[in-house]
Amino acid sequence: MRKKTFVISIPMLPAENLKLLEYQNHIPNAESCKTRFPGIALIKENMFGRVENKIITVRTEDDNGRTETCYALFKEELAALAAQTGVALSIDKEIQISHSETDEKGKGLLRELFQSYPEKSHVYMDLTYGTKLTAIEMFMSLCYAEIAKKCNIKSVIYGKYSFDNSEHGELFDVTELYHTMRFMETASQMNAECFQNFMMDIVE
Repeated sequence: MRKKTFVISIPMLPAENLKLLEYQNHIPNAESCKTRFPGIALIKENMFGRVENKIITVRTEDDNGRTETCYALFKEELAALAAQTGVALSIDKEIQISHSETDEKGKGLLRELFQSYPEKSHVYMDLTYGTKLTAIEMFMSLCYAEIAKKCNIKSVIYGKYSFDNSEHGELFDVTELYHTMRFMETASQMNAECFQNFMMDIVE
C-alpha cells in the first residue's frame, strides 16, 4: 500500500482572522474545498486511493493560546473531512516548536521532521503558516526525505491570505522551486562558467 505523508503548518493568527475560503481542486471535475486551512485543501485533493495517509502538524508555541485555538479548529475540520469522505484521517505526529528563533529550535524541528518521514512515502507539504524560518526549515527537511528516506516530493504549497472580502482562496504551488534547488546542488559540481550558464537556462 502506498504511503502519503502530509506536513501541515498551523496558524499563529487569532482564530477570528482565519477566513473560511473556497479553494479550487486541481483535479478535473472534483469539487472545491471550503476551509480555513490551505492544508485541509491539500489533504482533500490528494488523500484518495489505496493509500495509508500520515499527517504531521507543525505548530508554534505562544503565550496567548492562539495556536492552540487554531489547532483545535484544524482538528475539527480534519474530523469533518474524514466523516464526509469516509477516509480514515488522524494526526500521527504533532511537532510543537518554540517561538524563539534559535539554532536549537531550528535543529530540533529538523530532527523531528527527519524522524517522522516514513520510507518511500509521497510527501505533500503546506508552508502557509508559522514563522519565516519555520517555513525554510520545513522546506529544507524535504531533501532528507527524498535522499535518506527515498520519498517522492509530490507537492509543496502555500496559501495566499485574503486581505479583501473575497470568499475564494488561492494556493501557490512551489514544488518546482524545491526541484530547482536540487538541480542547483547537482550543478554546483560544475565549473563556475558552466554553472552560471546552467542556472540562467533554468530561469529563462
